[in-house]
Amino acid sequence: MTAPLHKPLEQMAEEEVRVWKDWLMAEGSRSRPLAWGRVPQTIRVRHDTVLRAVALTPDGRRAVSGSDDGTLKLWDLDSGRELRELIGHTSRVSAVALTPDGRRAVSVSWDNTLKLWDLDSGREIRTLVGHTHLVGAVAMTPDGRRAVSACYDTLTLWDLDSGREIRTLVGHTTTVSAVALTADGRRAVSTSWDNTLKLWDEDSGCEMRTLEARA
Repeated sequence: MTAPLHKPLEQMAEEEVRVWKDWLMAEGSRSRPLAWGRVPQTIRVRHDTVLRAVALTPDGRRAVSGSDDGTLKLWDLDSGRELRELIGHTSRVSAVALTPDGRRAVSVSWDNTLKLWDLDSGREIRTLVGHTHLVGAVAMTPDGRRAVSACYDTLTLWDLDSGREIRTLVGHTTTVSAVALTADGRRAVSTSWDNTLKLWDEDSGCEMRTLEARA
């Protein structure tokens, strides 16, 4: 399906809006980011302060947002309705990741913790404690059983079922800005303000390779 010519929503006729929605449902979520043009619906997010994080359920029907006010909110994207609020962090939420079934979320915060949430009930399942500084990034393994978080120059691998810290990954020399995991969940890639990417083996905690980002 060819993408419709984009222009501001207020200038679109009813038929143009319908075409936009049809294209987004058919192609937008899997072929390209939606931010390149005006989308036909804006959800008015009722957080008290700046939003810093968002994650999407695998079916594309719901999203979880995280804010400087320390809360997360679960949204129905079809209706734009807020489903529930997740309250527990005492400082800003910096990142959030969801399990493959879309039923649980892991959030990280400047309060130095990770929190595991049940999205169906909004209940906090557990808090993972061990970081000594603000936590800025998180990624979850495809089986939803482990997570990797970033705190300053260190990454930590966690068992989400027990809340236990499995191991730390040490090698960056300053703040880790992002982390991603391979499809089998056995390797991680992190980026840092030290202008490097590092590839890690999660089973051993060993650094496999460093890639330098040159200006």
